[in-house]
Amino acid sequence: MGLSLTQILFTVVAIVLAWRVIGFLERRQKTSSLRKQPPEAARQEAVELEPCTRCGTYVPRGEKCPHCSRKG
Repeated sequence: MGLSLTQILFTVVAIVLAWRVIGFLERRQKTSSLRKQPPEAARQEAVELEPCTRCGTYVPRGEKCPHCSRKG
């Protein structure tokens, strides 16, 4: 009542297949959790902009306009 060669091969293939599927699912879970985190640039606070009084270009509050060098 021993195991036949077919049964042994089937068992080995089933174990290898299960191992590969588990590894695939772990990698997929790890990469999906990385995608959910926003990049560093997205974590920055919003900057208040105001239009330049001369040319109308929006610049950060208190900074010089890069186009006409006038304070916004």
